Amino acid sequence: MKCYEKVKVGDRQGLIFDRLDGISLTKLPDKKPLTFFSLSRILADLHLDLHSKRAKKLKDIRSEAVKTLSKEPLSFLSKDEKKIAKELIEDLPEGSSVLHLDFHPENVIVANDSFVIIDWMTALKGDPAADVASTVFLFQDAELWPGTPFLKILFYTVVRKFILKGYLKRYLSVSGMDWREVEKWRLPILIFRLGLWNIESERAALQKEIREITTSSKAGK
Repeated sequence: MKCYEKVKVGDRQGLIFDRLDGISLTKLPDKKPLTFFSLSRILADLHLDLHSKRAKKLKDIRSEAVKTLSKEPLSFLSKDEKKIAKELIEDLPEGSSVLHLDFHPENVIVANDSFVIIDWMTALKGDPAADVASTVFLFQDAELWPGTPFLKILFYTVVRKFILKGYLKRYLSVSGMDWREVEKWRLPILIFRLGLWNIESERAALQKEIREITTSSKAGK
């Protein structure tokens, strides 16, 4: 898929891409039921391939996470807590891999038996473990569609856990990455989620965990 040009319509800016005719990876099992058991592997392999690409012009995830600390949704943190969060983020490993940071099955389109990753507005560069941490959050903690019936929530929760388990097993096995490397990126991922999305139903839990991480770090010093 190619990107051709920037456009502006009114006060909105956009990009012109090739048109994609296909379905999301989420819907692939509707057409081919047995592919459900391959979703984890497909996701992990796509992510591994993405992280093999290097980016010079994208912004660094650490500096962008630090900037996000100044946004209004993070104003619940004290000055000292923000200082601790900033230090924790700046101590994280640097990297130059392309990071998607919104990588999940709905952002993978199946077209002509190939897979195309879409929705790049959150892309940055950095340590691949950060992108894995982002995907873990999306599968494990992110709110499902507003208004989803309770029984569907239960069903999708089970499905998400199944896919995430297989994805992590494949990704960590092939890459040689340790789970502890992923855990280190939890704080900036929470900060991005709250600072950029600020979803009401997630807000209290995000604030609580962000504060717990900064407090435990302070106590450990």
